[in-house]
Amino acid sequence: MPHRIRLFAEQTAYLAAGGQVSSAGVFLRDYRGGGRVLIPFAALGFEKFVSDYRPGAKYEPRLVTHELALSHRPDGRYLPTAF
Repeated sequence: MPHRIRLFAEQTAYLAAGGQVSSAGVFLRDYRGGGRVLIPFAALGFEKFVSDYRPGAKYEPRLVTHELALSHRPDGRYLPTAF
């Protein structure tokens, strides 16, 4: 089942979509076996630059890989990070 990846420029939108306050990203499984990966820009290290966002000094794209790996665990439990 396919998974949707949603990135959020604003933390409030991330939380409204189901993100957790203390998390850098979250995988939410749905009843059909698919799910959604939600990640705020700040957790990836994107910074606001005039009218758009760009990777900043703390840019970390491996968070997306971590959340996708988590989505493939049958029990959906937490996977430890290796970075």
